[in-house]
Amino acid sequence: MPYSDPENCARAQADCMEAASRQAASTIDPKLLARVAKGDQQAFGQLYDQSSTLLFTLAYRILNDRDEAAELLQEVYLEVWRKIAKYDVGRGSPIAWPDDTMLPLDDLDTRFMQQALTLARSAPLIGEVPIAALLVHEGIVIAQAHNLRETRQDPTAHAEVIVIQDAARHMGSWRLIDTTLYVTLEPCTMCIGAIVLARIARLVFAATDPKAGACGSIMNIPPEPRLNHRVEVVGGVCAEESQALLQDFFRQLRKDAARREIT
Repeated sequence: MPYSDPENCARAQADCMEAASRQAASTIDPKLLARVAKGDQQAFGQLYDQSSTLLFTLAYRILNDRDEAAELLQEVYLEVWRKIAKYDVGRGSPIAWPDDTMLPLDDLDTRFMQQALTLARSAPLIGEVPIAALLVHEGIVIAQAHNLRETRQDPTAHAEVIVIQDAARHMGSWRLIDTTLYVTLEPCTMCIGAIVLARIARLVFAATDPKAGACGSIMNIPPEPRLNHRVEVVGGVCAEESQALLQDFFRQLRKDAARREIT
């Protein structure tokens, strides 16, 4: 069936696969997976029973249409059954397989970074620098924010710090394990420090910051061997778009300042 919103459908599909990768592989009986690997249809039915509620709930939350969510779920499991002969028990739950072909990790990173950039574009409307961040857990955005330093007159109100605080309240824990933070500009020393302290697993940023970036620009904190937590870092995702957004913002600030001087 054609989906009413193909973009949302792609998002639902990707989020289902991410959630499957994170959750189902650790909750499904390995013996059941071994039977599935041999093409046991009864075992596959049990796999469906154990995992479909999670995926349907996630798809329905995004699509807001029960019929479309059910259709998407059917496509996911058809894809799993087509791949059944190639299943490797050591690889985890087969409901995560479609992620390999439907939406690679690079595409997921781009999609979430685009969401962060959309949020960043709203920051100048209230006089804030267009920098935004969002935190993803099991394929779902659990916190997002843009800079609020000017609004709050708070030097620590960077997007990353606000997101970490909101996410900790959401999860009921300061340990934000198994999460990925997306931010439109390379984090500064304060922000990468907070990321390490929060035990965030993965950081993806867009543009580098040659004046304050602490993930490879003026210094490189994440690989510091004396720290008790390692953050995987990926940089340069949608970098040009983020850089252009920042350049446009500061160009406009200079124009506005010049007009005030004239008047």
